[in-house]
Amino acid sequence: NNNNNNNNGNQHTRRTMRRMSASARRRIGIAFDIDGVLIRGNQVLSQAIEAIKLVHEHNIPHIFLTNGGGRMESDKAKQLAGWLNCPVHADQIVLSHTPMKSLVSR
Repeated sequence: NNNNNNNNGNQHTRRTMRRMSASARRRIGIAFDIDGVLIRGNQVLSQAIEAIKLVHEHNIPHIFLTNGGGRMESDKAKQLAGWLNCPVHADQIVLSHTPMKSLVSR
């Protein structure tokens, strides 16, 4: 039953994306929360890969947010790319400390 609900959601999302004009898709962006939304522990949640695939197919700008830290954005990007089986760049990652980097003198 849960799979049926997921399939219905996927079909609805795909129909919505097809109906959006190219200009509408250029005006939106998505911020994905990693923890508990895309990934729980080390497990990719069931619809995460499908959602990311749709975003890539429709060239929708997106970033990934986490309140985690203790690593570089580039390391988290590599880890997430492996989990989601898609390219993820360091500049798409916002860790808990990322906004503070601009305040630190180099």
